[in-house]
Amino acid sequence: MFKVQEKTSDAVSPVIGVILLVAVTVALVALATVIVFDIGSDVSDTADATVQLEATNGGNDATATVIRNENVDTFTLSGTTINGNNVEASLAGDAGSTATISGVSITEKTDTEITEIDTNGDNVTLANTPVDSLKTVVNGSADITESFTLINSSTIEYDGSNTLTSINVTYDYESGSEQLSTATVIANLAGGNSEVLTSTDISG
Repeated sequence: MFKVQEKTSDAVSPVIGVILLVAVTVALVALATVIVFDIGSDVSDTADATVQLEATNGGNDATATVIRNENVDTFTLSGTTINGNNVEASLAGDAGSTATISGVSITEKTDTEITEIDTNGDNVTLANTPVDSLKTVVNGSADITESFTLINSSTIEYDGSNTLTSINVTYDYESGSEQLSTATVIANLAGGNSEVLTSTDISG
């Protein structure tokens, strides 16, 4: 009589074993390549951009304009006045973007208990000028800022829409002016890196 021998599948096929070994080898080679050559990191350590920086307004201001930008996220326009005060402004990374810093000092002031105003078109001349921006107008405890318009560097105009008792006006005004001494454009790169792109002495 013939004896039938049963086949078993206890062992892994040699072909599958070879495939697994090849896959592991390829993965290890790829990992080694990334580590050695730093492939996959396209963050540049050096800014590739052109920004025009110039003094304006007789040296009281400095203006930066992005001419070309390849890899900078944003720019910072920073300046120092002749008295050592620092000013800065953010500058977008898009070509054509501009930003200006000024040596003008801005101070907040509140004029209180103004009563001689109750008719549409009435004006209030503020105590400190030139006014940079109107912040709030309060009638008693009510904020009625939207009823007033800053019509020039010293005057606000009332539209007559509320019954007034007395008003308190808070505004920013230019309290002084200093000439800028230096201006600098800083390139802010991806990953938190930054570098000085250009700097100039604009005091003289």
